[in-house]
Amino acid sequence: MPLCAAERAGIDIVPLWYHIVVAMNLRLDDEDSALLKALAEAEHVSLHEAALRAIRRSARELAHTERVREATAEMLGRWGEVLDRLGHA
Repeated sequence: MPLCAAERAGIDIVPLWYHIVVAMNLRLDDEDSALLKALAEAEHVSLHEAALRAIRRSARELAHTERVREATAEMLGRWGEVLDRLGHA
């Protein structure tokens, strides 16, 4: 796609403030929209708040899973031989 004159001159078309203060649109299919609505109703919050909570919950779960994975690897390194002997006892 050809560049416009502003782009060729190195001028940003969308100003920086736009990226900082303008909200993002979230496009959902009917199924995901219904799921979000059900979450919002169950938690007695707005759709916006339900989406934020779901994002934060998912991020916490991912972080927890990673911490468990790291702790498991550390414990297996420390106690792996003992666990193997117990498993064969």
